[in-house]
Amino acid sequence: MAPLEPADTSQVTSSSPAVPSAQPALRADIARVPDSDRPGLSIADWHARVDAQLNAPQRNQARLVMLGDSMANAWFESRSFQKQWRKQQPLNLAVSGDQTPHLLWRIERGILDGLAPRLVLLSIGADSLDAGFQPEDTAQGIRAVLEQVRAKLPQTPVLLLALLPAGQHRGDARRGLIDATNRQLSALAEPDRVLVVDVGGMFIEADGSLSTLAMADFAHPTEIGHEALTTSVSLVAQQLMQAARP
Repeated sequence: MAPLEPADTSQVTSSSPAVPSAQPALRADIARVPDSDRPGLSIADWHARVDAQLNAPQRNQARLVMLGDSMANAWFESRSFQKQWRKQQPLNLAVSGDQTPHLLWRIERGILDGLAPRLVLLSIGADSLDAGFQPEDTAQGIRAVLEQVRAKLPQTPVLLLALLPAGQHRGDARRGLIDATNRQLSALAEPDRVLVVDVGGMFIEADGSLSTLAMADFAHPTEIGHEALTTSVSLVAQQLMQAARP
């Protein structure tokens, strides 16, 4: 797996022995906390968000858990999501800007402890690509997240949402990275345990561009996009919840 931040070799000549990095190479499947502030969310605020998730009122009564990043967080907060799943007492465990290592750290910290939901909705990976991880690394990070979720919640099915398309046009570099990642996610499906759902095609016009009505910033769904997203997965989500334990 290619490191994002290789060791500094500026002082090493071709004849010098390799100098190990002072910090381990960053990996998408190894838990760690964010190393810098995000727009609208400082590291201190991020930790406060994790603490709030750990201490959310009546969190152990949630029958549906949302796990992931900014896409997951915005979807959870949308009118369409709340209308569809309000009765399931959904619990929001998404944090905007999270990469897979950050979500892994939150899971290790205990955000899933004490829960017994009928379904986990998982959307993660887009911010990993934006941070420079390659598709194969990002997919490996998502695999690690799934392994942790399955270990913490062995009786709960997981609906893994493939990465939504990004970039205004078909040839956008982000689109290619997302497509390459999604091609690897189908291998993560497990009968009756993990279902991988790719609904990104509904956001793409015939010419390959993204619909501005559904995704105005070419990265995050609008309320119309959230409505389409909710409608597209609600039936299969309901089936998974009904099949799960009471």
